[in-house]
Amino acid sequence: MLVLLGITVVAVACASFMGHGMAALAVVAAAMLTVVAEELMRTAMRAWLRPV
Repeated sequence: MLVLLGITVVAVACASFMGHGMAALAVVAAAMLTVVAEELMRTAMRAWLRPV
């Protein structure tokens, strides 16, 4: 997890140095929202499919 975070920080920093900082941040924000939505769906499905 720490390696992925480091790669993301370096990629956003490099993109901002090249003038594409806002686009890189938009992509990172969209990816984070996707992960959050996936985790919420996984939690809901776990509760819904829990054996009775």
